[in-house]
Amino acid sequence: KFKNDNEVYIAVSLWITALSASADEYHQIFVDGRSSSLFDVFLDMCGAVVVMLIIRIVVSIYVYVKNKKENMPLITQEANVEEM
Repeated sequence: KFKNDNEVYIAVSLWITALSASADEYHQIFVDGRSSSLFDVFLDMCGAVVVMLIIRIVVSIYVYVKNKKENMPLITQEANVEEM
């Protein structure tokens, strides 16, 4: 059972990646000059995990910066507004 929505999104994303990678490899069986490989499916899955990690890092940094700005003292916030 999933603990939160993020785990559901991750699981669905990985399933979609696995299905599309498998479908692509199946299609390659019928294309002249191409071969099918389970290793390619594995590489696609690794790529999906890397992209999800990058997205997680970027979102975490964004949330951290946003929260830090919201918690700034009022004087600092006014100084930032005047600089703009």
